[in-house]
Amino acid sequence: MKDIRQRAFVGFIGLAAAGLLSLGCSSSSSSSGTGGTSGSTGGSTGTGGTSTGTGGSGTGGGDGSVLPGCAASDAPASATIADFSGDAGIEATGGGIFIYPGSSTSPGTGAPMFAVTNGALHVTNTVSQTSSAQYVGVGIYFSGNSGGGDCVDAHTYTGVQFDMKGTLTGPCTMQYSTNDAEHTAMSSSDPKAGGASGSYSPQLAITTMLTSAGMTVKVPFADTALGPGSPSTAIDPSRLEAVQWQLTVPAAAAAGDAGPGQCVLDMTIDNVMFYQ
Repeated sequence: MKDIRQRAFVGFIGLAAAGLLSLGCSSSSSSSGTGGTSGSTGGSTGTGGTSTGTGGSGTGGGDGSVLPGCAASDAPASATIADFSGDAGIEATGGGIFIYPGSSTSPGTGAPMFAVTNGALHVTNTVSQTSSAQYVGVGIYFSGNSGGGDCVDAHTYTGVQFDMKGTLTGPCTMQYSTNDAEHTAMSSSDPKAGGASGSYSPQLAITTMLTSAGMTVKVPFADTALGPGSPSTAIDPSRLEAVQWQLTVPAAAAAGDAGPGQCVLDMTIDNVMFYQ
């Protein structure tokens, strides 16, 4: 059964050129990002993370109309999205890191904690179940251009890959999504988005891939293993906004059962890049 969740924006963390972490708030500037929209509650659930910028409201349609979403889309300067080293490691797309918590109507959850440590992104979170399913996550939003208003055009690549290792205990599951304009719900804080309310990107279930030994995960834009998004169309790699990792917290058991559980996440992400 699907449970469409609402956008839950808390904020974003931008990576400064000097490699320092700085906290920002939502605006139409080039360095802002938001949390995501919704997905199904199945194993391939995820949210569609978004980024914000100064881009226009859309591109012209063939009938003279204006299409919502990014006004332009630029090719990445290189295949590397983030290696979390040097000048903080957001390379090909500009942008920075965003985080988001569960719904404000279910206060038992919160946004993940993270730090760039030893050239990798270290993400931790401890979340208790509540009466409703909750969705918390972390992602990298794309600025696209120096002004921050464009999407990223990665159609010459096959997909996105990243190194991942760590542990997850409890009843929660993990998902990954590559977020494009069509699958991101339009909002005043995200002029790049072009989707309807409730939009979310196709997602890949990665719970069993998260191990202490670690592995490289490759996710083609047209991967048949992706759970369907909303709308039920393929990812458009020419209009990308972000990449995202999500922790899905199922609703607590009914009264009289075992009661709410707790999930503990300790995850490291590195070498995020487009691949051919």
